[in-house]
Amino acid sequence: GLSRAQVAESDSAAEGSEGEEVGDVATVSTYNAFAKAILAEHGLRIGVDPKARLIGDGHRHQLAAEVIARTKVDLSEMSIDLVELTKAVLALDAALSDRMVTVEQLAKFDADLLATLVVDSKQQNAVKEMTLACRERQAVLQLVVEYRATKAARDFTEFNDQMRQATELAINFPEVREALRDTYRVVMLDEYQDTSVTQAQLLAALFG
Repeated sequence: GLSRAQVAESDSAAEGSEGEEVGDVATVSTYNAFAKAILAEHGLRIGVDPKARLIGDGHRHQLAAEVIARTKVDLSEMSIDLVELTKAVLALDAALSDRMVTVEQLAKFDADLLATLVVDSKQQNAVKEMTLACRERQAVLQLVVEYRATKAARDFTEFNDQMRQATELAINFPEVREALRDTYRVVMLDEYQDTSVTQAQLLAALFG
């Protein structure tokens, strides 16, 4: 029978809201509130502090700019200024989390791509542009590593971090899956077209 229903809403405007009881039947929650609850219960399994401070957009930009200012990564050949580089670091960090792509996977992809690029007389400009873009992303990726390390050292977190970490728990820990399946026997999802790759993997791992 239907004992509880988990309804995950993907409305970004309500990302930070907590789950709430609706009558005696359903628990209504956003993706991020659901991920936060998973981390509160199981985050220590992967070394995540459940009490990590959630930072907003302004703090994110400030922290990324700080990382860039003190980095030893060679940025002398970057084609963008500090403001755009800060945005690029935050965008790549979020994109990796939203797609459950690891830093190591992207680093290998870029290294393999650079190894295959050969300057062709007919496509010399295109290859040069692709090579430059790939090398710039390698530098940004190193900054993302430093940015994530800084967040972890200061017990800071973001919505994207919470979703990625909750998905890692769901994929890698059977006991986490079993506990959540026992609690939420039926799942109803609204607005699936707005679901990210990571959100879909979280639901598939838990309830697929």
